[in-house]
Amino acid sequence: MRAVLAFVKNFFLTTRFFVLSGVIISLFLFSFFIAGLLALAKLAGVVMIFVFVADTVVLWLPKKPLQIRRYTPARLSNGDDNPIEIFIRSKFIFPVSAIVIDELPPLLQIRNLSFKKWIAPGNEIQIRYTLRPVVRGEYHFGKVHAIVSGLAGLTARRISEDIPVNLPCYPSFIHLRKYELMAVTDRYAETGHRRINSIGRSYEFDHIRNYSLGDDIRSINWKATARRDLLMINQFREEKSQQIYCVIDAGRTMKSPFDGMTLLDYAINASLVLSDVAVVKNDRPGLLVFSDHIHSMLLSNNRRSQISTVMEQLYNAETDFSESSFELMTINITRKVPRRSLVILFSNFEGRVSLKRQLPFLKQLAKRHLVLTVFFENTLLHEIVHQDTKRLSEVYIKTIAEKNLFERRFMAEDLARNGIIPLLTTPANLTVDAVNKYIEIKSRMII
Repeated sequence: MRAVLAFVKNFFLTTRFFVLSGVIISLFLFSFFIAGLLALAKLAGVVMIFVFVADTVVLWLPKKPLQIRRYTPARLSNGDDNPIEIFIRSKFIFPVSAIVIDELPPLLQIRNLSFKKWIAPGNEIQIRYTLRPVVRGEYHFGKVHAIVSGLAGLTARRISEDIPVNLPCYPSFIHLRKYELMAVTDRYAETGHRRINSIGRSYEFDHIRNYSLGDDIRSINWKATARRDLLMINQFREEKSQQIYCVIDAGRTMKSPFDGMTLLDYAINASLVLSDVAVVKNDRPGLLVFSDHIHSMLLSNNRRSQISTVMEQLYNAETDFSESSFELMTINITRKVPRRSLVILFSNFEGRVSLKRQLPFLKQLAKRHLVLTVFFENTLLHEIVHQDTKRLSEVYIKTIAEKNLFERRFMAEDLARNGIIPLLTTPANLTVDAVNKYIEIKSRMII
């Protein structure tokens, strides 16, 4: 009984079957008017029945005609293309046509992913595709289905392989290695952004060496020169073990979507990259996520395992519709971070009025720390501004969009006047711009 149910459940008639059936039925209909067609219609019907039975038997004779395997990464990277591979080996003694369907996680909301392949007898094919998740969480993969049809193509058999797997989707980690190399070599010009020129100098002493022509005479060590009767100079190195805190606003303003992801997700991805680059630069990354309460706080540390801890903290970060308390964030940092640090705040101020409400707390924070405030431009407004206007209503909309864009520039100036470094960027360029700004601050030695 189970075999019969399995046969009925996985047995399909193809489009070719219905087309040929329609042709034969048409021959029978026209045979009422043309006598010679009756014999041809009967012959075609008998041949089709014979081919139909033979096609069904050869398709269902092997018990396990296909070997199906799926290979996935151990975890998915949010906002990035993640490779998925499916391997199918055929045990049929004749070539088959297969439509391969992978049961994707419901969170992806993809319903039309299928691949049509031709598999030779005894051969193995590879199917490779990519998935771009935009929501952190657990992604459940189900069965892989292959609907195969033989040479005649009148019937099809569905062969399913249950390959359940749950993959966690973490903040974007695929490009961490690329940003590490860029941080070490300062090769940011290759990304389309300007190269950072080091200005200023570091005052962290390294060692004393002999003076060479062209060295800065202000660094001459006169006491060592007197003892050695030879010009000696102090050698300095880039300051290390500086504290870098990524502070993420998880309030309602960060729930705005862009290209399928929320602003919070973009801030989380940038924070992970910044923390990794900070460890490479021998700094001590930390993390704070807040809204109307403190979601999580991770004190700074330069251990390599700190990145894994940061990733786990960011994986669980969620936004809500509450109003963020900048006062609570400032008090928490002031109490728990006594040493001067670089505080990189990711938030989104809707206008100068909302910024004005939070500015006193940011000014208070800037008295003890170097504050870099990152907020976002609305790219849709740029598109509206560059559109041609034909109606009066479109002129009004374009004027309002231009006003909003200029207001963002004024907000950046307001922050700069109060001793806070502003960074106005788009969500798509957030990671590169934030890391670039961090490298610039390091080169200026102002932490």
